[in-house]
Amino acid sequence: MQKGKVVYLKPTWLAGVHGYGPYDETVPVAWRKIFDWLDSGMHFEMPEQGFGLTYDDPRAVATDRLRYVAGVEVPSSWRPPEGCPVSRVPFQGGSYAVVPHHGPYTAVGEVISNYRNEWVPRLGLCLDATRPLLTIYRSDSRVAKPEDQVADICLPIAALAGE
Repeated sequence: MQKGKVVYLKPTWLAGVHGYGPYDETVPVAWRKIFDWLDSGMHFEMPEQGFGLTYDDPRAVATDRLRYVAGVEVPSSWRPPEGCPVSRVPFQGGSYAVVPHHGPYTAVGEVISNYRNEWVPRLGLCLDATRPLLTIYRSDSRVAKPEDQVADICLPIAALAGE
């Protein structure tokens, strides 16, 4: 298991696409919509990274109610123009345990589970269920081979009660 670090992530705004339902279905669809929007030229520049916000734990929430947002960072002044396929989504930031991931993006869910269940509790921390898990995608999945894909998996953390 790779070592991670605890960092504070600043709040920011995303141009995002919401997905509802099983993550294995909604995540690729949301990213396809983001890529289509970026490729359309409606966005002012091609971003260096993408943000995936996972709001629900599939062990505790019905599959059809799982929420996900795929997005790219935008300036705080950005507003989607009329007819834009993306919406303005806030990311509130905060303390996160960050673990680098090198390899297929399809393995991100498994990595999240391992760190959530083993590493975060060992630090004397717990997941903060009021904030989403965040994956910062640093490679374009349309170009990078799965074995060359790089991401940071960011788990929202809080101190355990009584610690």
